[in-house]
Amino acid sequence: MGKVRVWTVRAVLLFIALLYTFIGYLFVSDPVGTSDGFKTVLDSPTAITTIRVTYGMGFLSLALTAWVGLAWRRYEFHAVTFLLAMVCAVVVFRLYGLIVDGVSERNLEELRDESTGLVLLAIVWFAFPKNQPAAAS
Repeated sequence: MGKVRVWTVRAVLLFIALLYTFIGYLFVSDPVGTSDGFKTVLDSPTAITTIRVTYGMGFLSLALTAWVGLAWRRYEFHAVTFLLAMVCAVVVFRLYGLIVDGVSERNLEELRDESTGLVLLAIVWFAFPKNQPAAAS
């Protein structure tokens, strides 16, 4: 059972790492085109750079956290914990936005996707083998 748990944690970290790397790459390489899907108009160099930095590097930072957890087993639990906290905050603020700004189909789609990540991370956080000595890298 322990090996199944370990590989489940690693599978979720790999999924998160690949997904966030891809999303971060999209926002860094084409912030205007990627933001267009959210009906966000970027009409100045400052606006474009702001999206590139906040969204692009934000996703890439989360991806890096997952990659570190994958590369060094002793950091797996820390990576999952940090990612769980961040995605939980995203879901809370998405809900806040729905209440304050109103409901839209795109916001509901984003909430669904973010909640899926939250559930996956919560499952692996609770299933993480706790009585295991830190693995050497």
